[in-house]
Amino acid sequence: YRMFLRSEVVGSNLRNITLPMTLEGNFPIEIFSVSITLPANMLVGNTNASWNFFERLDVANYTLIWQKPSFHNASELLTTSLQLQAQSSNIVIPAIIKNLKFDPFTGLHVEEGYYVNTDKYASVSDLPSILLPVGAYDVGSRDLIGALKDTGIVPVANTSRSYAKVSPRIRLFYGTNYTFFVSYRLPLANYTTRVDDIVTVTIPLASNYTDFAEHYSLKVELPIGAKLMSVEFMDKKLNAVVQQGDTYSSELSYITRNIMDMPLKVTFSYSPLWAGYTPSMILFASGLVLLGAYYARSKRLEPLVAEGAEPRTTLADDLVHVAKKQLALQSQIEELELRYFEGQVSRREFRSMYENLKGDLDRRTAEMAAMSKKLRERSPQYNAKMSAFEGLQTDLRARHASLREIGFNYLNKKIPRSTYEELSSKYSEEITGVVSKIRAFLEEL
Repeated sequence: YRMFLRSEVVGSNLRNITLPMTLEGNFPIEIFSVSITLPANMLVGNTNASWNFFERLDVANYTLIWQKPSFHNASELLTTSLQLQAQSSNIVIPAIIKNLKFDPFTGLHVEEGYYVNTDKYASVSDLPSILLPVGAYDVGSRDLIGALKDTGIVPVANTSRSYAKVSPRIRLFYGTNYTFFVSYRLPLANYTTRVDDIVTVTIPLASNYTDFAEHYSLKVELPIGAKLMSVEFMDKKLNAVVQQGDTYSSELSYITRNIMDMPLKVTFSYSPLWAGYTPSMILFASGLVLLGAYYARSKRLEPLVAEGAEPRTTLADDLVHVAKKQLALQSQIEELELRYFEGQVSRREFRSMYENLKGDLDRRTAEMAAMSKKLRERSPQYNAKMSAFEGLQTDLRARHASLREIGFNYLNKKIPRSTYEELSSKYSEEITGVVSKIRAFLEEL
């Protein structure tokens, strides 16, 4: 398109031209380039001079990282170029976790977890503030080692909201991985509605902490006797919801800034009578659970296809085979990392062995992604199963990342050996538990 611009003379050899620059805001932009061409007759003075463009750059949160030198003569056009790089944050958020617990007596308990990666060229001493929902109280923070001290609460001007100011346990140096959590409580009256026995909880999806998150994991813990009816986001129900006891989980991907503050709705049925259940009700409920489990098992053992046909597709068998190889590779990588943290493997040996194992693991992961996609397309019955499987895989990757983070903190002498042994044992047990769930899932698949 064309625009008419008026230059502003600010000196004998200096003038300003303001050009509005509009960028798409629905996805993050790290770097963009600008090229400007001017007629030579606009430039006065020495015709073979070098001209300094962009002496002053008025673009918020961006830094000039290179500029192409420009020369001209009186008969040619002059072109100059530059490139800008976003510097609003030296932190990238690959994943967000939100845990929500509904308690009819003490309110809504919320914990938001952030997996952060710092820029490989910058160190970070402060984390950006977390915008809390209205009415949040009992605010605290922690990382994978334990509670963090002095979580600051800063009111937002002209609003009823506040920021939680979190400081990392240590200064985050170049290319560091760090995980921290912010916990708070919300009053039920402000965030829940009840119609008879139907309760709806409405809270923001996440804080304004980041412009973009590749993964988002939600876990909702309901009280005894409650039954989840739906989880909705942007007026759409999330179908891939996995239940484990009284906890329900779901995964989202590629969350952009414009939907961070959108409402997340959790609807469930819950009778207040369950808050004072008697032993006889427990026995009755246990009987129902056993009966339901027997019925569900009998249904699960029924053939999924017509009698006489192949009970499982070859593609499903292949996926199970590749998934088991993937688990074996992940186990080898975990063992290698633990040996490296203990000083049993040199850095050179570790890098060589790790690169080989990681290459094999990436190939298996790509194979599984392709198989999962084909399986979903061929048979709709596998949609929910594949979503549940991907949720377990995400959980396993997160626990591996936690174990790796603790190991490198110990290796760099940021935590004592006693803390490392305690936490590494804890995360190893959690990994074993998730792997057992995945193996059981694959057997049923």
